[in-house]
Amino acid sequence: MKCAVIYFSLTGNTKKVSQAIYEGISSANGQCDLFQLKSVDLNSLDKYDLLGIGTPVWGWAEAAPVRIFQESMPSLDGKHWFMFATHCADRGGVFYHMAKTLQFKQATVISYRSWYGEMWMPQYPKPYPTDGHPDSIDLSEAFEYGREVVGLSEQVYQGANNLIPQTFGPVRDRLHLEYIPMQLNLEKCSYPKCRLCEKRCPMGAINFEKKPPLFRQPGRCVNCLLCEMICPKGAIEADYAKEEARARETVIQGVIPLIKKATTKGYLRQLVPWSDLKVDTPLYRTEKWGKHPRIPLSRLP
Repeated sequence: MKCAVIYFSLTGNTKKVSQAIYEGISSANGQCDLFQLKSVDLNSLDKYDLLGIGTPVWGWAEAAPVRIFQESMPSLDGKHWFMFATHCADRGGVFYHMAKTLQFKQATVISYRSWYGEMWMPQYPKPYPTDGHPDSIDLSEAFEYGREVVGLSEQVYQGANNLIPQTFGPVRDRLHLEYIPMQLNLEKCSYPKCRLCEKRCPMGAINFEKKPPLFRQPGRCVNCLLCEMICPKGAIEADYAKEEARARETVIQGVIPLIKKATTKGYLRQLVPWSDLKVDTPLYRTEKWGKHPRIPLSRLP
């Protein structure tokens, strides 16, 4: 059985889980490839018997690059696929949306799994209740999941169709993500010496070859905020004030109850004590991350 693990990761959470799943599959099967989403040749998918695709959860659904990738895939001719995700509170309808597209492409979806991850949105508090994940225990679970999914695929190929999931988690519409105002300050920008934001933009929504530079191209920018977080000069200026207040209310009214419920049920091993959580201190205002770049570049895939 030839296998592949494909992933999109913005800040490194999904990359860590992908690597662990890949290692688990390799230990069980010996034939597995690991790909970043952007490096996948769509025409090569048919040579694999089992494929996994991983994404961070954005607005209760898969990340935009993953959605576009899946919609661009050719017919998958019944090949086995599994899905996995990382999230910071609630996986939402991510697997419902992903499975719907995979099944439209004639794939057989045999499994899905999610893990908690660190939060890196500037307007959300730091530390965040799920910070510290995925840790060594999570990655050990991901490794074992890789081993398990190989055995599952083998059984289904042998006719055990009763092992195929009939549902894929809750059915939830995608959330509308607030579009935070940003502007590029060319006086601070060190282009052409630095093109970090342009190279790292997951949607290709930044183009310095244009005159004036094209920044956050309408219809392409998905408001992931990565460009602002990684700019070493602070040349990308964002107004987080309005969104900061909304994020605080989201944490108080939505995230904290979800985390407490998940912890009580044993879904989450909370590594951040509640006493350390300061809902009025968003990441971009903290001493450690108040300057640029806000996110360590070593985390990036």
